[in-house]
Amino acid sequence: MVRMKAGRLSCAALLACAMVVSARSAPEPDALFRPATTGTSSLRIVNGLPVVTLAGTPREIGRAYGTLLREALAFGLKGFIDPVVGDPPEAGLLDTARGMAIPEWAREEMAGMSEGSGLAYDRILLANTIFDIKKFLLCSAVCVAGDPPLFGRNLDYPDSGVLVRLTAVFVVRPAGKKAFVSIGFPGLVGVLTGWNEDGLAAAVLEVFGHGFRPAATPYAMLFREVLQEERTIGGAAERLRRAKTSTANNLTMMDPAGAAVLEISPSRIVERRGSGLVIFATNYFCADVHKQRGDWRDAILDRTAAHGIDGRDALQDLLDRVSFRSMTLQSMVIAPSRGELWLACGAVPATMRPYVRIGPEDLVRIRAAPAGPARKKESP
Repeated sequence: MVRMKAGRLSCAALLACAMVVSARSAPEPDALFRPATTGTSSLRIVNGLPVVTLAGTPREIGRAYGTLLREALAFGLKGFIDPVVGDPPEAGLLDTARGMAIPEWAREEMAGMSEGSGLAYDRILLANTIFDIKKFLLCSAVCVAGDPPLFGRNLDYPDSGVLVRLTAVFVVRPAGKKAFVSIGFPGLVGVLTGWNEDGLAAAVLEVFGHGFRPAATPYAMLFREVLQEERTIGGAAERLRRAKTSTANNLTMMDPAGAAVLEISPSRIVERRGSGLVIFATNYFCADVHKQRGDWRDAILDRTAAHGIDGRDALQDLLDRVSFRSMTLQSMVIAPSRGELWLACGAVPATMRPYVRIGPEDLVRIRAAPAGPARKKESP
């Protein structure tokens, strides 16, 4: 097993290895994303952003994925995965990836992606397990009550000019499952940020330390299962408690009834709810049971939460204040109850880019919540 130690990457080192590409201009579609259709799946450019719609069985989704995104996949694997894992892969990495508990649907999608793109299955497998084996992501998320409730999120990663070109919006309609939206990168079958047709939204924030279980399911695959199966935060928490989690994460979540952070470690899951109108998370656990000391972002978020956040502009301003600057590849605001997305990407820091709106007409329309008893208000 190969594992990166929690303290191995300092913020200074991460910033030093990041490539700075800053601009405020409106996004232009990257040449790696070419509009095309295959069967019921398609790649479109919507307001300058690539929107990939995938539908069918896992194998059908995978083949369409590989066919539509062949160039972007090849570019990402060569420019991002190969430098991280080695070419050939570092000793033990591939064995660790193969030993993880990959769900059958994910194996089928990755096999179909390999068929559609002509790229090796093992390289795609490494792209879908490397975030569990080696930790990289430094992110922030904020949920704000209001009309509509808003979900803000920065994704921070030390890039070298590869992933900054590869943000895509995926609209996935798996046969027999809930439709969902995922904001990610070509090659991933799991979810880092997204929401489903019931208005259940989630974003992952890695937490360093707390061990690693190599025989567990990759976390992004588990979080996709949450979106394609569950309707509420409570259902998501129960599903994850039954699963074998690989490593520590904060999963910030919002559903039509409220918001919470699931503090997930290989040994336990603690559900943390806000005491006011705002709840936030970074890369630290905050629940009393395993409270960690945060960093400068937590201090800013805590002060801001005490005064409230009034609307999308204020939330976007806050995301800029907690940005890691040259590492912020994606910044976004989601209104899960309306199926709306405002996404900034394409250069760093993303928070200095335009937040481009994509509406439910191009993504997933939110279903009306079924009638039922209101959730009992929980004490802070």
